Amino acid sequence: MKTIYRKEYVSILLFLKSARIKKKLPQEELASLLGKDQTYVSKYESGIRRLDVVEVFDICKALGINMTDIISIMESEI
Repeated sequence: MKTIYRKEYVSILLFLKSARIKKKLPQEELASLLGKDQTYVSKYESGIRRLDVVEVFDICKALGINMTDIISIMESEI
């Protein structure tokens, strides 16, 4: 993962990946729910592609995660 990302952002990526894995959802299935290719999920999980807030919202929705969980992660990292 690139070091240009703040630790809060890295924590969010790790949280999203962990949530996907806990739900036993392959990258391909999550990508399909998002209307994207599998490489989209792979690239953001590995830090190659940066997500904007709308994309994070869409991923949370697909994973059944509340955006307040993401905000809590950011607040705990500050």
